[in-house]
Amino acid sequence: MRAYVARWRFKHPKTRDFIAVVNDVSGLDLNWFFDQALFSNAVLDYSIERVASTPVGKSRGFDFSLATVARDSSAAPAEDADAAERVDTTGSLAEEGQGKQYQSSFYVRRKGTFKFPVEIAVTFSNGETVRETWDGQEIWKKFSYLKPTKLVSATVDPERKIPLDINYTNNSAVVEPSKLGANKLALRWMFWMQFFLDQPEFLNLFSNLIPEF
Repeated sequence: MRAYVARWRFKHPKTRDFIAVVNDVSGLDLNWFFDQALFSNAVLDYSIERVASTPVGKSRGFDFSLATVARDSSAAPAEDADAAERVDTTGSLAEEGQGKQYQSSFYVRRKGTFKFPVEIAVTFSNGETVRETWDGQEIWKKFSYLKPTKLVSATVDPERKIPLDINYTNNSAVVEPSKLGANKLALRWMFWMQFFLDQPEFLNLFSNLIPEF
């Protein structure tokens, strides 16, 4: 601001003049930011979605480490097909030879049209926190991990450094408890109920056992 005031004192600067001073003082081209913030109706909104952590069984003794960027067109709509997937296998299978591994993942989605780089905090059940960054240029990005510990939560912009975000309530998500066991029990119960209802002899037996009043 001091440079701006000194350069334009007693003059009539315009918005572009202010932006030029900011670019000059910072040594960066920040037109991409000001064009969105001042000269458009772009909305900034990032969300965390589809947080999951699944056990993949014990190690088979393989030793490998991956840090790849791959295309994923099946996990999201066709218009999002250019987004990239990050795979992190910190803690290889050989290193955790006796422990169970967990395949964990989540999506960061840019729900608005305002493109802005963001930081993501990823928390695991052993207390480990991983910091990720994303430039926000695509509509979504998937982060994946293979670790001997479960994924607990993911939060975009954890320190809330981006005041332009219109909705902080969708910035964080936790792994939902698995309902597989309850669903299996319910299906088994429904199967046996249907089985007994389809057996007239069982219905007759129960009707004979019920006393008449």
